[in-house]
Amino acid sequence: MATKVQNQRVTNTKQSLVDAFYSLINEKDLDKMTITDLTSRAKVNRATFYAHFYDKYQLFEYIHGTSAENVIAERTSGRMAFDEESAKQLFLAVCDYHRKPDFECRSSYLSFIPQIQEKMRAALREYLSQSLEGYMSEAEKSLYVPVYAAMIHEAGCLWADGKVALDQDAAAANVAKLAMGIGRD
Repeated sequence: MATKVQNQRVTNTKQSLVDAFYSLINEKDLDKMTITDLTSRAKVNRATFYAHFYDKYQLFEYIHGTSAENVIAERTSGRMAFDEESAKQLFLAVCDYHRKPDFECRSSYLSFIPQIQEKMRAALREYLSQSLEGYMSEAEKSLYVPVYAAMIHEAGCLWADGKVALDQDAAAANVAKLAMGIGRD
């Protein structure tokens, strides 16, 4: 029972820090945001912040890492499969992820785009690796998982950036067909 209460406190504290980050990013560049700003807004002390995160950049990475995993889980309904529908949902997850964040894009945020993109690619690789378990050998997975992840990610980024003339559903269907065709005889 005590462990459950402790876990809930950790979850609540982290969520308070995430909420504070989102609130502050609308007011300040990430580079100008301080730990004091975050802890004041979250109503926690500095020691509590440092018990969870090394610095504001680790908090930023945590936010984007968990949001990439969450958007994939939401889109796939937690279903692990390697099929056309899952490939569509992965594409749509990338589109959703890169349409976020729901805050004003400040100049310091732009320098983190490569890290944000890598968080989504890593989440895609993890999902694909698990969904291909038993379907491909480890040697095949070591080739195809990064290829599938890169292809789905790049297609989603192109769509999210407005560089694809297809509507979202048509683009998702085309990406899924292509993904399902790779590696098949």
